[in-house]
Amino acid sequence: MHQGYIEPHACVVKVDADGQTDVWSSSQGHFVVRALTAKLLNKPVGDVRCSPAEIGGGFGGKTVVYLEPVAALLSQKSGRPVKITMGRDEVFKATGPTSGGSMWVKMGVTKDGKITAADGIFKFQAGAFPGSPVMNACLCAFAPYAIENAHTVGYDVVCNRPKSAAYPRAGLADFGFRGRKRRRHAGQEDRHGSSRAAAQERCRHRPPR
Repeated sequence: MHQGYIEPHACVVKVDADGQTDVWSSSQGHFVVRALTAKLLNKPVGDVRCSPAEIGGGFGGKTVVYLEPVAALLSQKSGRPVKITMGRDEVFKATGPTSGGSMWVKMGVTKDGKITAADGIFKFQAGAFPGSPVMNACLCAFAPYAIENAHTVGYDVVCNRPKSAAYPRAGLADFGFRGRKRRRHAGQEDRHGSSRAAAQERCRHRPPR
């Protein structure tokens, strides 16, 4: 799934004769843009100045650089400012979508609806390089519940697709859907004949300490 922002990636970069670089780009974090652009161009961070523009949506997908270093090299070569804008098809093909995932969750529930054990296996697509948010799923999958016995295993799967990028609640919404579905299923199978709502009430989040 792609973040689906309306505005595509775009930037304008101007490199002066002394190497001072000005970047105007649509980004969620201009300090990250400055740091990554300087690193890729082998420049001191102080030689790169980034001016953030209003963005037409981001949702985590505009936290890295794609065009800025390329535009900087072209500007340095031509001696003129360079503007690059991605087309919609280029955005989908070349920028980071969120991770696809496969999850397996098993829960042990007593007759009165108390969750006593939980086991989960989470597999997240990382794209061409490691770095999916599978760790978020492993750490938070069962954290909202007072479960005495919990076990999770995560796989950061490298595959032939664009490198994954951030997404709202990356790694959290995926497992949350699976965990809630499993909990709801346990509530429906409550053997005491109580209502589904009552069974879910017994499985609520742990009280604050």
